[in-house]
Amino acid sequence: MKMKANNPVKILLVDDLPENLFALELILCNDNYKCVKAHSGNEALKILLHEQDFAIILMDVQMPEMDGFETVELIREIETLKNVPIIFLTASMDNAKHIFKGYQAGGVDYMIKPLIPEILTAKVAVFVELYLKKHELLIQNEEKEKQAEALRFANKKLLFQSDEKEKREAELVIANKEMAYQNEEKEKRADELLIANKELVYQNEEKEKRAAELVIADKELDFQNEEKEKRKIENIKLEALSNSLKEAKMVAELATLNAEEAKGLAERALQSKQQFLSNMSHEIRTPMNAIIGFTKVLMKTDLAPPQKEYLDAIKVSGDGLLVLINDILDLAKTDAGKMTFEEKPFKIEFSIATMHQVFDLKLKEKNLELVKEYDNKIPVMLLGDAARLHQILLNLLGNAIKFTTKGKIIVAVRLLHEDKKKATIEFAITDTGTGIPEDKLEFIFENFQQATSSTSSTFGGTGLGLAICKQLVEKQGGSILVKSKVDEGSTFSFTLSFQKSNIENKKASGDVELDKEIKDIRILVVEDIKLNQLLMTTILDDFKFKYDIADNGEIAIEKLQTETYDIILMDLQMPRMNGFEATEYIRNTLKLKIPIIALTADVTQVDVEKCKAIGMNDYVSKPLDERILYTKIIELLKS
Repeated sequence: MKMKANNPVKILLVDDLPENLFALELILCNDNYKCVKAHSGNEALKILLHEQDFAIILMDVQMPEMDGFETVELIREIETLKNVPIIFLTASMDNAKHIFKGYQAGGVDYMIKPLIPEILTAKVAVFVELYLKKHELLIQNEEKEKQAEALRFANKKLLFQSDEKEKREAELVIANKEMAYQNEEKEKRADELLIANKELVYQNEEKEKRAAELVIADKELDFQNEEKEKRKIENIKLEALSNSLKEAKMVAELATLNAEEAKGLAERALQSKQQFLSNMSHEIRTPMNAIIGFTKVLMKTDLAPPQKEYLDAIKVSGDGLLVLINDILDLAKTDAGKMTFEEKPFKIEFSIATMHQVFDLKLKEKNLELVKEYDNKIPVMLLGDAARLHQILLNLLGNAIKFTTKGKIIVAVRLLHEDKKKATIEFAITDTGTGIPEDKLEFIFENFQQATSSTSSTFGGTGLGLAICKQLVEKQGGSILVKSKVDEGSTFSFTLSFQKSNIENKKASGDVELDKEIKDIRILVVEDIKLNQLLMTTILDDFKFKYDIADNGEIAIEKLQTETYDIILMDLQMPRMNGFEATEYIRNTLKLKIPIIALTADVTQVDVEKCKAIGMNDYVSKPLDERILYTKIIELLKS
C-alpha cells in the first residue's frame, strides 16, 4: 500500500476510559499523527476490519468484557495486522509473568501509567519512522522492478537484432556460394563453346577465338557490374543494421545506469534498516545490562531457596531476550554481508553442559527429561566460534522445549570424521513434541516462517530462530537438516567441521580469578545512566580496583586534566559529549595514550570499526560479562 504525500500517520488508541483517550490525544495528535479512538476491545476489532493502515496501536490492558491481551491475540490472527507494533499501557504490569504475557500475546513493548509524555512520544516516533521507512522501501522496490523490466525489454530487442544480423550474414554466405557455382557453370559452358567452335570452324579458328573472347569479356563485364550493384545494396543494409545496433547499445547503457541508481537507493534503505536495528539494540541492551548485571551480583550473595529460584528465572528470561536480540542483529549482519566468526580454542562438552543450566527451570516446569548423548571420541579442545555454536544450540533446544509438552528431549553429539587437522561433528536435537507438517518442512528455515499460522499465538516466537541457525551453520561451511512427523516429534541436526587445537582455554569457569600481580589500579568510568554506574562500581569493587565516575565526556576530560588513571571505560552514547567525541579529544587534543575500552549496547560492525578508527583499544558489549571485562582490562594493562 502506497502512502500519499503529507498524509498524517494513523495511530489506534484503545482504552475504556474517555479521560485516558483524551490525554493520549493531547500528547500524540498533531498534523503528523491522526488518532483513532476505540473504547473497548470489540470496538477496536471493528475499526481494524475496515481500516488496517495503522502505524502503531496503543492498547490498555484492563478493560471490561475483553482485556488488552485477548484483544491483541485476536488482532494477531488477522494476516495483514501480524506485524503492526502494539504497546501495552497499564497501571499494574509489575512482575515478569505479567510482562511475559504481554509479549506472548503479541505486544512489542509496554508502558506503566501514569505515562511520561516524552517517553511515549519518543517510542511512538520510533515505530512511526519504521512504518514510513517500510513504505518508502516498498515504493523503491516497485521502481526498481519497473527499471529491471525496461532493461530486460532492451536486452530482448538487442538479442533480436543480433539474430537478424546473423541471418543476413548467413544469406550472404549462400549468395557467395551461388556466385561460385555460377562461375563454375560459366567456365564449363565456355569450355564447351570453345570445343564446339574448334570443331565447327577449324579454318576460322583465330577469328572465332577473338569473337569468343569478346563475348566472354562482355559477359564478365556485365557480371561484374551486377555484382557491384549487389555489394552496394548489401553495404547499405549492413550500415542500417550497424546504426540500429548502436541505438540499442545506447538504450541498454541508459537502462544499466537507471538500474545502478535503483541499486544505490536500495543500499541506502538497507543502511537505514541497520541504523534502526542498531538503535533498537542500544535501547534494549542498556536496561538489560542493569537487569542481568545486578542479577549476577545478587546470585553471588547468600540467598534463600525461593530467592535463588526467582533470580534464576530472571536470568533465564534475560538470556532468552539476549538470544532474540542477537538473532535480529545477526539477520541484519547477514543482509549486509558482514557476518564474522571467531577462531578460538573451546570445549564442546562445556558448551553442551551449560545448556542444561539455561533451560533447567523450563524443563522442570514442563516435567521434561533432557538426555545428553556425548561421543567421548570427540577431541577435547577445538578451534571455532563457541558463542555462535552456543547460539545455534540454544535456538534449537529452546524450540524443542517450546513445542514439547510431555516426554523427553535428546541432545546427541557424535564424531563423524577425524584426521590430523580437523574433526567433523554432528549435533542432533530430538523431541517428542507436536511435529511439523510435511508440506511446511521446505519453508521452516525461512525468515519469519513458522509451521502453522497459529504457532505464534499458541507457542510464541518470532520465526527468526531457525533462519538464523541455518545461516550460522552454512556460513561456517556446514549443513542443517530436519526430520519430523506430526504428533510424534522432530529431529533437527547439523554438521560442522572444527580445526583441532592443543591450546587450553582458561575461560571455562564462570568466576573471575583476580591477577595478584595487578595492584593499585585506578579506573575512570564514563557512563551517564545511574543504574549502570552503580553496577560498574559493584563490579570494580569485586575486582578490588579504585575508580572515579564521570557522567559524560566533558566531565571525563576535566578529570583527565587533573587526575591520573590506568584505564578508561567509555560509554558511547551520552548527552553533551558522547564517547566517540570524548575519545577523539583525548587522543588528538590531550595527546594521551591511556587505554580506552568502549562500553556499548550497540554491537554492530559499523560501530566496532568506528571505535577502532577513533582510537579506542577494545570494546565490551552490554550486558557486561565480568570475565570478559576483567580479562580485557588485564591484557591492556600488561601490554
